[in-house]
This record gives sequence, structure tokens and C-alpha cells, in this order.
Amino acid sequence: MPVEQRVQDKVVQLTTNQSIDNKTKLAVRKRFYELKEKEIDLELLIEQFNDSVSIYEGQVDKIMSDVSGFIQEIPKARPVQVKKVVEAEPAEEEEIIIPNRITKAGVKVRMQEELEDDNETIEEVPYELSED
Repeated sequence: MPVEQRVQDKVVQLTTNQSIDNKTKLAVRKRFYELKEKEIDLELLIEQFNDSVSIYEGQVDKIMSDVSGFIQEIPKARPVQVKKVVEAEPAEEEEIIIPNRITKAGVKVRMQEELEDDNETIEEVPYELSED
């Protein structure tokens, strides 16, 4: 996976431009060479991976030759299809506003309902009517 040509062209344009100061040119070159070093490391990893795959393939071939007399037909492997994950645009998130709770110092009282008891009799209190 080499660094793309368009990136290399931009680096050349920046480093050869006389109007750009030397510190900027050095910073651009330094970062480019860091990327090139990572590219080389990646190529080495790919070579090691390919070597491991070829060793594994040899082992699988040996196993297949050992069991070929016992198995009627060895099914062919289908290529694995990798689905691309398409990143959707982030949806606007609704902000949940939680009201601040105002606490007051003091004793908290819990309200309780009194249930009416039908067994009790209610006494009527007599009252006087005023005759105006």
C-alpha cells in the first residue's frame, strides 16, 4: 500500500517552493518519511503473512492427502464476501433536558390518604339557623 502519487506530488511541490520557510519544509519531509517507514513495515508484515499462509497451505495439503482415501468428495470453498460498511451521516441527537431539583432544608413529609371506614357512624352536629 504505497503512499499515493498525488500525496507525493504535493510533498514535492511544498518542499521545492521558495516561498515556504525551511521549518515547514522539514516538517513536511519528516512526516512523509515517517509514513514511508510505516509503509516499509507494512510490506514486511505482508511478506511474513504470505509466508505463514504458504506454510499453512502446505500443512492443509498434507492433511488432505492423508484423508483423501476416506473422504468421497471434498467440497470447494466459496469465496467469502465482505460487506462494506457505509458510514451514515450522524443523526442529530435530541438533547434531553433534566430540570434541576430544588431541595429545601427541613423535614420531608409524606402525604397519606385516610381511608373511610363504613362501619363508623357519623354524628350530625346541630347548628342554629339565624333568622334575619
